Amino acid sequence: MARRRQSVTIKHVAADAGVSLQTVSRVINNEPNVCPEMKKRVQDSIDKLVYVPSIEAQRMSGSRSYLILAINDRERAIADWQARLGTDWVDQMLLGGMLASGERGDLGFDSGLAAARALLDLPDPPTAIIASSDQIAVATLEVARADGLSVPDNLSLISFDNTPIVRFTEPPMTALDQPIAATTAKAAELLIDGKSRTGDEEPIVMEGCLMVRGSTGRVPLRAVG
Repeated sequence: MARRRQSVTIKHVAADAGVSLQTVSRVINNEPNVCPEMKKRVQDSIDKLVYVPSIEAQRMSGSRSYLILAINDRERAIADWQARLGTDWVDQMLLGGMLASGERGDLGFDSGLAAARALLDLPDPPTAIIASSDQIAVATLEVARADGLSVPDNLSLISFDNTPIVRFTEPPMTALDQPIAATTAKAAELLIDGKSRTGDEEPIVMEGCLMVRGSTGRVPLRAVG
């Protein structure tokens, strides 16, 4: 049976080149404080051993690892929603359905059923609902149908994710397509860039797209009781 080949580590490179681990890491990160002769010796060992640098090796020299932790302060967000102090236009147009679901800590189908029922049972129910997720939008559509409401003749409905499911509802649902990938990439770029922001800069705007489909229409005339 063939012996399993041992993986090459930064320690092997350092031993082969006769230098410290930190020196190897400085060469890997292309730092300026390494003399050409030392850099060549380390690079020769890297090539000979076919070493592939790891994140740990890159971090040894003090360079950033670019591991990013995203934290969402849900309690603060809900408090801002309740006080109508949201910092973006999404918060400002927040409806009761979003708030009810947020208080439950769930943007899923069951929360959508409860939130939609609470809204549509109001003495003066809304003629349009903006749901904070596609699951909530689908749940709202189900509640509307159970009440005999036609979408969009009696109720317009807009979702907020534009996942594939909303294209196959009946009617297909109008949805805001958020540039999640582009927004995440931009946020990571700003963090990695590391430049401090004073707060005086213009806000960075990532443009979404409203995908208009069959779930929205003109404001319906109120039925005369």
